[in-house]
Amino acid sequence: VDYEVGGVAERVATSHEFLTNQLGELRFEDDPQGALEMLNFKGRMLADSLSHGWPGNGAAKLLREVLRRHAGEAYTLEDLRTAAEVAGTPLDSVLGEWWKSAQLPGFVASPLQILRLTDEAQSPRYQLSLHVCNAEPVPGLVRLSCRGTDLVKQSRFSTPAPVPANACVEVGAITDFVPVQARLRTYLSRNGNGIALAVPDVDATRIVDVEPLQGVRDSAWRPPPSDDVVVDDLSPGFTLEDDTASRGLRLLRRQLAWSRQETSGAWGQYARTAVVSEPGEGDRSATFATRLPRAGRWRLQYHLPEGAEISEYEGGGGMSLRQAVAAHALGTYDVTLVEHPEGGHGGESEANDKHTRIEFDGSIAEQGWNHLGDFDLQSPSVSLVVTDRTDGEAVVADAIRWRPLGSVTGEDLTIE
Repeated sequence: VDYEVGGVAERVATSHEFLTNQLGELRFEDDPQGALEMLNFKGRMLADSLSHGWPGNGAAKLLREVLRRHAGEAYTLEDLRTAAEVAGTPLDSVLGEWWKSAQLPGFVASPLQILRLTDEAQSPRYQLSLHVCNAEPVPGLVRLSCRGTDLVKQSRFSTPAPVPANACVEVGAITDFVPVQARLRTYLSRNGNGIALAVPDVDATRIVDVEPLQGVRDSAWRPPPSDDVVVDDLSPGFTLEDDTASRGLRLLRRQLAWSRQETSGAWGQYARTAVVSEPGEGDRSATFATRLPRAGRWRLQYHLPEGAEISEYEGGGGMSLRQAVAAHALGTYDVTLVEHPEGGHGGESEANDKHTRIEFDGSIAEQGWNHLGDFDLQSPSVSLVVTDRTDGEAVVADAIRWRPLGSVTGEDLTIE
């Protein structure tokens, strides 16, 4: 089974179905291929979480207890829970209500810090550390990994670190080399394939005398507060024009109007993805809908993926993100701001909706956030609709950002 669908199952990680489907409610009779892909992907991620989430040989203890009780016969989820309790490896401490619930942990990480520690046995030591917050109501597991210039000999992993629901921890690892690559593995989570970490410059001549951290401890760090409201391609308010395109986001097997692809330069609270479409007639659209905290004056911005580190999925048959953000690949966009009156439903066509066309030229846009305009909104329920009509070679839908004017957000101060 893994050979048959393994490649496709990896693509499930950033799909809406991956984030919302419950393993206990998979319907093989309705969609056998989709259910098999989901089971294959989530099953492997669950197995990794269990094998790494318990200290020592916890996974082996669980397997021995299951075999002792149920060798040669079927067993239920409650049977598995009972065996886990006897083996001293409770499932919920690592996975939460993973079977009944569609909820997954979601991690936000601070910038990676690397310090040169005092040498040990004439060998250099470097402290890697970062803070990780789980912003969801279910527990999860993370693991810090890094590599040096010698990818074979210079590879290190931290101890797997459990992160409780709605909590923050600090994760640390010690190496004897300066890393050139670093990543936070997030297992079964809303972060999909994990978090790529930017490696800071390290002053190897400056030795810091601090207590080494090899493992995990509680953290008081929190992500900086913001008044911004961001809707990206994985947000609940993001929708595509029809179900056929939505299904294509998962399979990516035939040329469709829209396909989702992963890139470290995309915006994402958890997973960094964007949706790309080849040119069309404007009959298919991507909609970013939200309800702002209040009506009033807001600044609207549109995000295009940054940088060149783009890992496109093979087999999609359409325009890749690498091609889409290349010079002259993007053209003028067909963009409309829709204000929904109180009592209306964001994203749906209503007789009293107010439509405002917005000019956006992708050929001269910057990678990152682009200014679309400042708007005096009469209603907090708004949608930005982007169609596939363009005179360029592609349309990219990554994220939009609403910023209240007259507020302090991050490093920006806007005064009206």
